Amino acid sequence: MNALIDGLIEYIVKNLWENLLFWRIAATVLFVSFALAFAFRNHILRLLQRNAVRVSDKAKFTESDQILNEGDLTDFIDMLGTDRYYLGQTMKAKRLVFFSRKSAINT
Repeated sequence: MNALIDGLIEYIVKNLWENLLFWRIAATVLFVSFALAFAFRNHILRLLQRNAVRVSDKAKFTESDQILNEGDLTDFIDMLGTDRYYLGQTMKAKRLVFFSRKSAINT
């Protein structure tokens, strides 16, 4: 059985090696693959760098959460709705706005 398989593989490889049509098709497929990779290189690079962007985004969200977490933000919005301002809460909100602007400039 092994001899039959080896003979078949040898026959296919020998015929492919000498077959000009096979090499033309292979060259065309490779050329089109390289052309598509070149045309979509920016999209491919973005897909490959997606993990780095996620890590960067997570760090930014963690830092912003340390400045003004969800509970403080909810309290601040409630205070704005009732026209009761506290200096501590407005300072936290101002720090968050400053952080957001700084992050937007750095990206």
